[in-house]
Amino acid sequence: IEQLTAQMNPHFLYNTLEVIRALALFDGVKAEQVITELTQVLRYSVDFSRDEVPLRDDIFYIQNYLNIQKVRFGDRFHCQLDIAPECLTCMVPKLLLQPLLENSIKYGFRNTMDLHVRVEGRLEGGTLLFRVADDGGGMEEEQALELQAQLASHDRNSPSIGLRNLSRRLYLKYGSKSGVEVLNDEGRGFEVLVRIEDRREPACIKS
Repeated sequence: IEQLTAQMNPHFLYNTLEVIRALALFDGVKAEQVITELTQVLRYSVDFSRDEVPLRDDIFYIQNYLNIQKVRFGDRFHCQLDIAPECLTCMVPKLLLQPLLENSIKYGFRNTMDLHVRVEGRLEGGTLLFRVADDGGGMEEEQALELQAQLASHDRNSPSIGLRNLSRRLYLKYGSKSGVEVLNDEGRGFEVLVRIEDRREPACIKS
């Protein structure tokens, strides 16, 4: 689980450093802001003292991540977070949301110049449900069906490394009832559904 958690997408780091290099030439204040946010992201990513965090911690981290992506893509990128308040104290695997957003950004921008992503989080009983949907055009249906089969079987050869790692982390930690599912609407958009069913009590802590 620790090995899977540690596999941050190196392209994010490379791209962010390029953004900082460009900003340093004409906007030192903005460059300093991005450096601070990148530092927060890296510090959170390499903290192996805990593998579970309250969702609010992951949300705080992902806000820094989204701010960096916003600087990179400008008005071409929009992301809306709609997380039910009762979810924020629930314990989740660290770095839960980043691979979902990375997937939308990486593949969504292949088919469109402007990308809208919506992240929804709900608590139903003891089960956490997340939905990340984008309007990036989706993928070919045959490819989407193959990806879903790979995620369901926890195939280590899946080409979608981020989703594969997340699916396997959930399986190892919470069992077969937790995992990742994809819904494809070819030409219109792509959705990733995450289910976390924690049999331990309590799944959430009081704020």
